[in-house]
Formats: sequence, C-alpha cells, structure tokens
Amino acid sequence: MVAGTFRTTLPSAAFRPMRSLLCLALLAAFFPLPAPAGEVALWRMKIAVDGIPFGEMTVRERRRGARYEVQVQGRASELIGFFLRARYRGVSTGRGRGGAARPRLFAYDMHRIFRQRQVRIAYAGGRPVRVAISPRSDRSPLSTPDAVLRARPDPLVVLAELFHPRTRCPEAAEMYDGRRIARIAFAPPETTSDGFLCRGSYVILRGPDHSLRPGQRVFPLTLRYRAPPGGAGTLARIELRSGRDMVTLTPEAAP
Repeated sequence: MVAGTFRTTLPSAAFRPMRSLLCLALLAAFFPLPAPAGEVALWRMKIAVDGIPFGEMTVRERRRGARYEVQVQGRASELIGFFLRARYRGVSTGRGRGGAARPRLFAYDMHRIFRQRQVRIAYAGGRPVRVAISPRSDRSPLSTPDAVLRARPDPLVVLAELFHPRTRCPEAAEMYDGRRIARIAFAPPETTSDGFLCRGSYVILRGPDHSLRPGQRVFPLTLRYRAPPGGAGTLARIELRSGRDMVTLTPEAAP
C-alpha cells in the first residue's frame, strides 16, 4: 500500500471557498464500494484556498491487473464546513489507466447547503450507455449517451493518475462527467531545485460552466513533483487557479 497525506494552503468572502472546492471537484468525486483484492494506493490531503484551511480529501485506488476502482471522498471542514455543509463522494471502475482508461461505472453524490446532485453513468466499451442525473434540471445537452460519440475517461480515473510516481508530466486527456466534456493537458516538465513541475490547464470544451464560477472555461493547473536525481517524481503539490482564488493541496508524511 502506498500512503500519503495532503495539507493545503480560502478567500475572505464566504462563497469563494465553496466555489473553489467545487472547482477542484471538477477533477474529483467519492464513495466506497467493495472490490477484489489487489494493489491499493491511498492518498489523504488537506484542502486550502488562498492559504486558509478549507477541507479534506481522500483518493483511494485499487488495481487488479488492468482493472481499477477509484474512490474519492471530500468534505468542507473548519468553520466554513459548519456553514456550507459541503461534501462530495464518488467512485469510478473500469479498465486501463489515465486518458486511455475505459470506465465501466462513474457515480458521484455532491451535497452543499440547500443543494444536492447525484450522477450515475454506466458504460459499454468505454462509451456511456446510460446517464442518470438528479435533479433533472441539472442535465445538459450532453447528458444523453447519443451526444457522446467516442469513449472518454471520467474525471476520477484521470485524477488518480496524477498521484502516481512519474518522470514526465501526465498525458493530455479529455474527460466526460455526464454534463460536460473537459480537457486536461500539460506542457513539458520544468526542472526545479527538488524535482520538476508541470504547468497546464483544465478546459471546459463543451457543456455548461461550473455553477459557482460562471464565465470561466479555462482553469490554470500546476503539478509539482519532488524527485531524486535520476528517479521518479512524487506529487508534492496541486495548484488550481479559480478566478482570483488559488486552491492548493500539499502532501505530508503519513503519521
């Protein structure tokens, strides 16, 4: 088992933190399902926005051969969590890795004060064959399987791939979440004093804006990896720019 814990570095206005966490949820979702024995990796992190602690997030990946299961759980904590009561749970299963993965199931359940959304997508051959979204008012023109003509991974399996040790930046990938199609991509790695970093972006290609950041379709994204000379890098920090806010996740050693 591989384990890690993430601590992050919130804005002054009450709703900016909520926006930023949900922008981070562009890349993630959460809830546990039983799975066959296999190789397991677990990453825990603290979330912060503009340096103010905001929430917690756990990513768990289980693999057996080409098969995978990714579970993500997150919640707002501290004083903000008391008022917003925000939490997010999701699961992804399928075969393959990263942008080449072919999902079998992607589902998430998101709650925040006065609002809830549930999404469940069933796949065949990596293409969606059934998309269920509640409430129905949250559906978009892409919430019909016929509107998605080719196979794409879901955000969770792409997210999990960022955490794996690597010597170069993650490959570009288009993701489908039941409401929109988005793309994540990075420039070649830049060398740093203790490893390398990957500058890139999360871009909404088709579908609605994220409700708490209307008008923003491009979200700058930076991954920082620590790497020994000649060795593979370990993810040390995620930075996501949402409007004027910076969401950060920074790992620390497991207790």
